[in-house]
Amino acid sequence: MEGYTSAAESFKNGITEPVAEVISEEDVNMYQIVSGIVNRSLTKVIAEATA
Repeated sequence: MEGYTSAAESFKNGITEPVAEVISEEDVNMYQIVSGIVNRSLTKVIAEATA
């Protein structure tokens, strides 16, 4: 959630909107990648545990 804070700070500090949008979009993409890896790992662990 750190990235969302930095995007909000950018708005507060008067950085132009497009810059803040780029920051938050990258953060969302990173979150999706990380959560995808975590989900695959959990699925694998569960599959092995129940096999």
